[in-house]
Amino acid sequence: MAIIKRAKNLIVNIKNEYRHFSGSYECVSDEVQIIATEGNLTLTSAKKIAAKKGSDNTTAKSVVEQDKKQRRISSNYQPVNGCFYTPDGTFLGKEYTYIGDPNDVYICTGKEFIKVLLPIDPLWEEERKHTFPDLEKKENVPEGYFKYKDLKKLTIKGVDIKNDTLLRIAGLAFSETGLADEAIRILPYTILNHYKQLFDTKRTIKIKKEITKDLTWRNGILDKVIIKMRNNLSDIEYAIGKDGKGGNNAFRITFLGYTDRNITKIDFEKNAFKRNENDKIRLAVKSTIDALNYFDKGSNEKEDISKRAIGWHGIDILIKRKDGKLTLFQEKLFIEDKHIDNFSHPKYGKWKNNKTLDKSIFVSVSVHKTEKGLPTLFYKTTELGYKEL
Repeated sequence: MAIIKRAKNLIVNIKNEYRHFSGSYECVSDEVQIIATEGNLTLTSAKKIAAKKGSDNTTAKSVVEQDKKQRRISSNYQPVNGCFYTPDGTFLGKEYTYIGDPNDVYICTGKEFIKVLLPIDPLWEEERKHTFPDLEKKENVPEGYFKYKDLKKLTIKGVDIKNDTLLRIAGLAFSETGLADEAIRILPYTILNHYKQLFDTKRTIKIKKEITKDLTWRNGILDKVIIKMRNNLSDIEYAIGKDGKGGNNAFRITFLGYTDRNITKIDFEKNAFKRNENDKIRLAVKSTIDALNYFDKGSNEKEDISKRAIGWHGIDILIKRKDGKLTLFQEKLFIEDKHIDNFSHPKYGKWKNNKTLDKSIFVSVSVHKTEKGLPTLFYKTTELGYKEL
């Protein structure tokens, strides 16, 4: 349990006496004044009273951060802020009163409640009777925290993955695949392959200034790629459409938990525990975790279950333009014979290749039928495609 107060200015006037008891207490401020208007100022410690001063390149604030790290290393378990998941995609909870970014993601094997017994000050006992009349008098009051077991921070090449990013990818895997299990598993790898190819081929997608020589996942570029791959739609636009009348209902209703369209900002935490009840969503989160771990270890084609896919399409690419001209994918995509039979629709017919494989820049790698029998096709870049990119 925590009491959190945030204010631009906070003034507390205490008429008589103020006492503070805690396991640990920190005050971080640009300036701190402690004034004893009457009598002495007494500092008492069971051990040494240490005064630290920032010097050289070390500021007072960084000294506090160093102390936090030292405590975390020296303690058997230091609670941390973050969003906690099991490897199977189950969300266990979020912590935001300890050390670190609450939007960081940790993978763990479970959690347990650790009790910490705090002695009651006798001077407070009378006040406690009035404030908590139903609380049985005890020598100790149980407090504590959740201990998450076998913690591992979700990172990629040393960069922390944020919870919003994790859920953007998982949301696409759930919402774009028609609930086909194998397609859900593949799609997160496809997004990360697409991202990696942009760097390998020095493609920009209007973020050229942010691309460095080494593969980097910094500066929110991964989120920009995710938005690009959902037709440049923001979170809200993907949920309700640009005009507020469309959007992806599976993403808005089932994944996010919004039953109406009056949304001004997407809150990915709104439906956090409810998502645990949906097997397909848990699979999407699990597959996203697996894909991120795969790319963190280093790309290995044998482990890439997407077979190097960089994109996907549904039956939309079967629809012909009214002017008779071919769309980009109708002209540039080659679908293998073994996939063509599964990539068709009663209304729009069967796919027909307009170019041979050696003259195409994309080639199919797999097709997966949705629960309604509709196909989702995954594709990769051909040798010619790499030369033209």
